[in-house]
Amino acid sequence: MPGTHTHSKKSAFYQASEQVAVEELAERLHETGQQIDWITRDWILDPIGNSAAPMSMMTGAEGFSYYQMYRDYLETFEAFFCRRTYMLEWHEKQEFGKSHWVQRIQRTTHSYFHHVIGKVKHNFFSNSMRQSKWLPVLKLIDHRGVNVELCCFDSADDPKVKILTLHSGDNVEEGNAFATYKFLRELRLYLIDKCGFAYVWGNPLEVETDFPMATEWRTKHKASVMIKRRNFTITRLTDYFVKSGQFLVMPDIFKNRGKLIVYMASADFQDRLEKCCPEWMPCLDYCQSVRRRV
Repeated sequence: MPGTHTHSKKSAFYQASEQVAVEELAERLHETGQQIDWITRDWILDPIGNSAAPMSMMTGAEGFSYYQMYRDYLETFEAFFCRRTYMLEWHEKQEFGKSHWVQRIQRTTHSYFHHVIGKVKHNFFSNSMRQSKWLPVLKLIDHRGVNVELCCFDSADDPKVKILTLHSGDNVEEGNAFATYKFLRELRLYLIDKCGFAYVWGNPLEVETDFPMATEWRTKHKASVMIKRRNFTITRLTDYFVKSGQFLVMPDIFKNRGKLIVYMASADFQDRLEKCCPEWMPCLDYCQSVRRRV
């Protein structure tokens, strides 16, 4: 609970070990335009100094309710990645290069891709704390400059490789679709068939300003699928990935089951998925119908 002077009151809302993660969350809130009413970057950083409530309400039951509301916000704010960089010190390249999933990719030869290792911050809530930690990120680039950024935050025994970004140029719809589809075909052959990952997944873009383009088309509604009486939106970018023939869609089993993710998978993993989750067949039906139009 809040203490007796400004610094202790402010810091009591989050631990010293959370400070970096809280600062990153505040910047994320500001950069993505998610600030609403009094929930602003400044409020995240200093919930006492930027509270609309009088100081007299910062004690007792009202003070605890305010404190709990702040902690709930830190907990429910979605995990995100930030501060990626490929300017690494030599010892960082050595450290991140030891990651099992990175070695698995780099030791599997493929003439189509060039590898670059970097690092990225993963900001998330776990064990009652907002946390931030550096993770290795691996960029695969083809000769056209089409590239994908990969990350993984699981054990060597069960690596869940995540696609952070796919960059194919300034306008995917008007000139780079063929190059991107070829890239994705090679990516699937490399990661699934040659490296042997059971699946690779990603979250389609939700905030256009994260990676601005000349026109905002990626997050617009394209179609819907119904699963157990719940309607799932398929954006134009999700549809674009499915049309490549390399991705399928399913509910987000990692973070938010109310949204869809895209994934590429081995035949064995897909077979097991269909057997254990038959209720997700509308997703597969949609993917098959879209692929037939390619």
